[in-house]
Amino acid sequence: MPRDQRLLRSSEVAAALGVSRTTIFRWVKDGVITPEVTTHGGQARFDLEKVKAQLEASRQTEGPDPEAGPSGRA
Repeated sequence: MPRDQRLLRSSEVAAALGVSRTTIFRWVKDGVITPEVTTHGGQARFDLEKVKAQLEASRQTEGPDPEAGPSGRA
């Protein structure tokens, strides 16, 4: 990751993708996306480009609805 690219909080990733924070948390729990770093306090930080790539890969293997995640629940 380039040094000038900052890691985003879950709320910032959710806003960038047009989904809720709950969806981000569900995707992490279900293994659809993974944080770049987790702080000592348990806060996840994400690289938005990597999250987009992970979602694209998930769409290709799981089907067309990334909102549902691998569990199939929306």
